[in-house]
Amino acid sequence: LCGACRGRVRSYKNQQTRKLKAEIVENYGGKCKCCSESEPAFLTIDHINNDGKIHRQEVGEGSRMYIWLKRHGFPQDRYQLLCFNCNHARSLFGKCPHKHVK
Repeated sequence: LCGACRGRVRSYKNQQTRKLKAEIVENYGGKCKCCSESEPAFLTIDHINNDGKIHRQEVGEGSRMYIWLKRHGFPQDRYQLLCFNCNHARSLFGKCPHKHVK
């Protein structure tokens, strides 16, 4: 592909990924399950059973994960929407510091 074509393809893929992430956010409640953060740029999918590494190895990361979730009907039993802070804290400490406050 020429440089201009690569740029258009990249732009289209980025647009499709943003649309897909918006669908993911909407189908998982639109806000962090822990702290209620609702800015989509801060939200991510959390594997409730801490099996994210294994699952990402099976299906891929990023948009591949989003595609998998959509194809499987946005399963709610193993996945939840968290902000990056709550997700990272849960990963490091087993639960988010917000849980200590409440």
